[in-house]
Amino acid sequence: MYTQIARVVSRHWILALVGWALVAGVIRFLAPAWASIVQDGDFAFLPPQMDSVRGAKLLEQAFPGTRAKSEAVLVLARPGGPLREADYALVNRLVAELTPADDQAGLVTAVDSYQSLVLGPELISRVGPAGQATLIRIHLRTELAATKNMAWIAQLRRTVEATRHAADYPQGLEIGITGAAAIAADMRLAAEESLHNTESTTVVLVVLILLLVYRAPGLVMVPLLTILASWAFSLGLIALLAQLSQQTGWFDFKVFRTTQIFMVVILYGATTDYCLFLISRYAEELQRGLPPGEAVEAAIARVGPAITASGMTTILSLGMMIFADFGKFRYGGPTIALSLLVALAASLTLAPALLRFGGAMVFWPFGLRAQRSAEDGDRHSPLTRLWEKIAATLMAHPGPILIGSVLILAWPTYVGLSVPTSYDLLGELNRQRFSIRGTELLQHYFPPGQIGPITILVRADTPIFKTSEGKSQISRLTKELSGLTYTDSHGVQTTPVSGVRSLTNPLGGAPGVMDPFTRLGRRNLAARSSPRAINRYLAEAPGFDGKVTRIDLLTRYDPFSAESVRLLEDVRQRMHGLAGDPASPWHGMEFSFVGITAGIHDLRIVNQGDFYRIAALTRFWVFVVLLVLLRRVFISLFLILTVLWGYLITIGVTKVVFMWYYGAAFVGLGWQLPVFLFVILVAVGEDYNIYLVVRVVEEQQRRGAIEGIRSALVRTGGIITSCGVIMAGTFASMISGTLRGMHEMGFALAFGVLLDTFVIRTIIVPAFLALWPSLSHGRGNPATRSDGAGAESYAAEGRLGVAEK
Repeated sequence: MYTQIARVVSRHWILALVGWALVAGVIRFLAPAWASIVQDGDFAFLPPQMDSVRGAKLLEQAFPGTRAKSEAVLVLARPGGPLREADYALVNRLVAELTPADDQAGLVTAVDSYQSLVLGPELISRVGPAGQATLIRIHLRTELAATKNMAWIAQLRRTVEATRHAADYPQGLEIGITGAAAIAADMRLAAEESLHNTESTTVVLVVLILLLVYRAPGLVMVPLLTILASWAFSLGLIALLAQLSQQTGWFDFKVFRTTQIFMVVILYGATTDYCLFLISRYAEELQRGLPPGEAVEAAIARVGPAITASGMTTILSLGMMIFADFGKFRYGGPTIALSLLVALAASLTLAPALLRFGGAMVFWPFGLRAQRSAEDGDRHSPLTRLWEKIAATLMAHPGPILIGSVLILAWPTYVGLSVPTSYDLLGELNRQRFSIRGTELLQHYFPPGQIGPITILVRADTPIFKTSEGKSQISRLTKELSGLTYTDSHGVQTTPVSGVRSLTNPLGGAPGVMDPFTRLGRRNLAARSSPRAINRYLAEAPGFDGKVTRIDLLTRYDPFSAESVRLLEDVRQRMHGLAGDPASPWHGMEFSFVGITAGIHDLRIVNQGDFYRIAALTRFWVFVVLLVLLRRVFISLFLILTVLWGYLITIGVTKVVFMWYYGAAFVGLGWQLPVFLFVILVAVGEDYNIYLVVRVVEEQQRRGAIEGIRSALVRTGGIITSCGVIMAGTFASMISGTLRGMHEMGFALAFGVLLDTFVIRTIIVPAFLALWPSLSHGRGNPATRSDGAGAESYAAEGRLGVAEK
């Protein structure tokens, strides 16, 4: 097959160049703008069976009048004392400006302020000196990360800025913007910045590294043009597929902004690696005296199996994410795999055509011989002598070196066995973001739970909650939840609930205060009979009328924090205990939980399950690829173990580094890191092991067991190391982003690739093979078949065998 591809590309290289240019250009012209099809958010992509998803569906069905799925919050505070009359006048003006008309079908469903009958008292601060701050809650009909929210939040920010600069703005008053919708909008802005920074940094790094490796502009242009064509084609293809999915519903396909970041670094790094092997083999064939056309043919025929095996390892590993329950993983992995498939095709067709177009001139200005010496083809070059020393030392002392390496790496391996993960969206953003400043302002005057209460939905089989008996049950449960005691993660007994809003206590203050002779009592009585309170806390929709009630818990914890999740778990156990107790009036009723904390709780459960499922499938399919390629069971198992070991070391070191960097603020690594780190490290790390081991098998057939290992390490050392440095550089570019999770991911992936390049592939694998050389030294070597495609192919190493002189 590769011989036929080589012949077609070599003889019709002009057609290949024109074809790629036309196809990439046309598909980019036809494809919709990425912004029109990209999606964001996390909770919207939880599987439908999760409690928070079912609860959100029940909330929408039973309480259609509320229609709010997210909210933005304005915080107005006067640090020096209580709010003044001018401050409240400004609040009223903002509320009037933000409140939609009755017939307006925009994003805003309702606006609450201190004047609201139901929520009004809770929107004036009581922390510290009372009355120093107030909130304006703006309820939105869209999910917190919906694309439509971006423009609306931007408009809200402009409104606030205009208010600050108005002539009648009260001096000394502070305004902040927070709420789930504002935080999600900041997350999207940060993701866009991360994408831009990552893409720019990746291009610069790839160009610089290629110039250092090749020192020839022509050789730099071959990978760059291949990358650009692959990127344009894959981006357009993915956008078209997403648009087709949205318009027809024939299949389910979605793309995300964070997926695009991974596409950038993996596609750039992998394509550069593929081109590096192809160019090196092309240089070797030219040095043997073949003309450019034949050299291109020979290079494709001999390096094609290696590049394909490398690419398919990564593509299959990422493709296994389709079996994830979490939508971002299920769509993201196959999307990245599709872009790599395009890159693989371009590396086997477009890159050779570019080499055929350039001929020997691609090595200008230093020429072919200087290029071969710069890699490691010249046995007298300093690089070759270095690899010969490394190989000789390994072959002379494999046992002590292997044992010493294991002992040195034992501690980070142990640390990697237990790594906490964080689901804190606020922690992802730096402190200068507008939503973070607004959140900090709110938390100075209000309980942190004001950003997102825990909503409990109770569903009965009969309309009991319209009866006095049902209302009495709600009242008792409200009182019980208000006095809830809880042991936090530090073992301290605390009262975590700052307020409970329900049908019988809509204001959320101390329950049971209904004295008509007191101001608070009269307000509570009025609120209980308010149509808006009834509409909010008692279902009246057909089929749910009187059967569903809502209870909102305002906690003293940040709703994104691990402490809030632990509190939710405690409340869930209590409520399910009531439902399962035959003596309880709540027996047989269904409890559901909605809100930010409920979503994070379910996201954690789904993420843990996905990790173990994807990890198992990835290990299996990579083992299958290794077994097909090497046909040696024990070596294939060992290579799988080395990359698993590399993963544990990497995540352990990453944990230690960021514990030091964040100090007391460290609560765990980003929750997406373990899945992506495992899949990518296993795939990429195994690629480099494949390049080495298949060359070992080939060299052993010609030179014997130990000498074969030594020769393979020397011959593959320079080129594989170059590939590893390039791949690590592209991953390191993620650190230039503005999201904390991208910093952690970039560091971990770069460190993991370098660990595999300089330690596992260079030391661990050769030392192991030197201790048991008979495992790889035998008949049936796939690299010495007589079928032409694999013989002599140097299949694993790609460039890689230089003709003996």
